[in-house]
Amino acid sequence: MITTLTLNPAMDKTLILENFVVNGVNRVKSVNLDAGGKGINASKVIKALGKDTVALGFLGGETGESIISMLKDKGIDEDFIRISGNTRTNTKVVDIINNTCTDINENGPEINNNELKELMEKVLLHSFKSEIFILSGNAQSSIPSTIYKDIIESINSNTKTILDASGILLKEGVKAKPWMIKPNISELRELTQKNINTIDELIVECNFILDYGISYVCVSLGEDGLILMSKDGTCLATPPKVIAKSTVGAGDSVVASLAVSFLNGEDLIEASKKACAISAATVTLENTGVPSKEIIDKFYNLIKIKNY
Repeated sequence: MITTLTLNPAMDKTLILENFVVNGVNRVKSVNLDAGGKGINASKVIKALGKDTVALGFLGGETGESIISMLKDKGIDEDFIRISGNTRTNTKVVDIINNTCTDINENGPEINNNELKELMEKVLLHSFKSEIFILSGNAQSSIPSTIYKDIIESINSNTKTILDASGILLKEGVKAKPWMIKPNISELRELTQKNINTIDELIVECNFILDYGISYVCVSLGEDGLILMSKDGTCLATPPKVIAKSTVGAGDSVVASLAVSFLNGEDLIEASKKACAISAATVTLENTGVPSKEIIDKFYNLIKIKNY
């Protein structure tokens, strides 16, 4: 079982249009609604890859109920805390002529102490049932910046933890020594306070992280692919050039794919190749869905691997 935690879920509303005009009237060609948030996105991919998953976090209001219904339709188990506030909606404006994607994200509802306490209890309970526990995404301003650190410290002895966060949430969470972290290159620079510009510089900084006690580091490099590192080696996976219609969910696909690969006992090369393939396939989608197996397999055969 792979459990995901999404503290600040969202309904992803994708508007497809042509030639988006600022300060003008835009006609929408189509609208897509989907359950969103980094952990939820990961659960969707995990389920599509054939593994059981349960999604945790906070949901509220009519939007929250709609997300629960969508997850049930996809066969994803959930154990969300029902809150009084209404779950946010994130709007993505995709211009299919100019290949642009504009995100308009809401802040999300406040979380009170009782709701937070209930979440911590559920997280601990599910950690005993989980082989891997993914903690990803931002948190509402009412949630302490040490939330991921506190959770990892409470469950690290029960399950393997993967942290995919940014800013202070990542900085604090790393202190608890999660099993794996997955920053992008900008988040890694912020975490290390180093101006990392080359692969060699990146490897040096990630080795410091591994020495600290974290078992795996995966760094997303955008269109240049990803690097996956452990004490056993370092793999750079590079995808072919693609036209990105939306980058939403690409990093979440990486986390989900790596979690599944680890459960399957795959090595660094295979795990990084599969993660890079599904990430590249994801950015070709206009919405926050999961690419088909045929598309993922197509990209898999085009991924280049370099060992360091």
